Amino acid sequence: MISIWSRQLQRHWQSFSRAGIHLVDRRQAAPVKTGLVLAASAVLACTLASNALGQVMQSPHKFPGRAPIVRQNRGQARAAGGQQMGRRADPEAIALLRQMLRPAVEYAAEEMTWIAQGGGTTSHQTVKGDTKGNVLRRYTSPPFLAGDVMLTGPNKYVYYRASTKTVTVVPPAGGAEDERDKTIVLQIKQRNLIARRTGNETVAGINATIVLVTPVNPQQGGYAKFWIDPVTHIKLKIEIANAANAKISTSELSNIVTGPAANVLPRDFMPGQFGAGPRKEVQRQRTDTIQDAANQLSFRPVEPASLPMGFRLDGAYVLKGPIRVGLLLRYTDGVSFFTLTEHQVGKRQRPAVAANGVPHWFYPTGEYQVDVVYRGHLPAEQEKLVHESLKEVK
Repeated sequence: MISIWSRQLQRHWQSFSRAGIHLVDRRQAAPVKTGLVLAASAVLACTLASNALGQVMQSPHKFPGRAPIVRQNRGQARAAGGQQMGRRADPEAIALLRQMLRPAVEYAAEEMTWIAQGGGTTSHQTVKGDTKGNVLRRYTSPPFLAGDVMLTGPNKYVYYRASTKTVTVVPPAGGAEDERDKTIVLQIKQRNLIARRTGNETVAGINATIVLVTPVNPQQGGYAKFWIDPVTHIKLKIEIANAANAKISTSELSNIVTGPAANVLPRDFMPGQFGAGPRKEVQRQRTDTIQDAANQLSFRPVEPASLPMGFRLDGAYVLKGPIRVGLLLRYTDGVSFFTLTEHQVGKRQRPAVAANGVPHWFYPTGEYQVDVVYRGHLPAEQEKLVHESLKEVK
């Protein structure tokens, strides 16, 4: 999970195509409590200039001609100038986010991820990454994740579940960490978010550059903060905060090895390494609305009647697996995400324990139940709000 967007900005968001959770949502086939900058600085700078011009053209004066002069004292002028500079696009910050997607060197490291959900949950994993944007994560803790492997990359999401020896292949749709980073930077391109460097800090023995991503509107809360190695472009740490500027997730690397010593091989990023166990291919088909998706299902899906402040539906996907058809609903506030995956189950069917620690919410109907799997990192009170407001889609 960033901010309370204005109604005008929400309408603007809905007008462009969005790019399809590691943190929590990144494990869409298993539960881990779990920068794409295509924008150029010139686009953002031109936008700021255009907005300023529009304000002058709309200034209320009786006759056409030069707008009235508003004089400021020196203190006011300095304060206004400082605020404007603080919101200006930072080309070097944008460049770092773009380079972060494809680091300059191969690397291996240890990683720790923390999320606020459930009072705080931590996972540990080893990581390998290449210069093409592929990342392999092998989980060592908590116990229900030990032995699991997640492989992400450009148009790639593969998850190996050790306990069942099952491989799940799912087309990315904004859930994995890498897709989240791309979405953040896409919104920079769309001038909804702004990135700037805020200083330096040592992470894993490296002098990292801190890039802070916030809403363009300074009155809106929430942020994504990246610590990036300016030499290798490796993302060393990330921190996400919600609209109240409360930390909801962090992920940090340690014991980093780069270059040939990292022993990164092409086969590390090939799904065939997982063996010949059961393989599930899951197809995703995006629909225009939840109602359109419901028409392709054999059950009536559910949706939350209330969402945490700032969140909106970002996509509805029909899931077609080897056994059944279901629904994936993805919600975002611009930086953080949560998903609801729904399937029909028997009227009395319940897992003895929530599978892999992932919350299952069962919504009863007359003849069956809708099993709703929540993956995200909402604070407890917001998760409860979503859960308790579930209702059937009409």
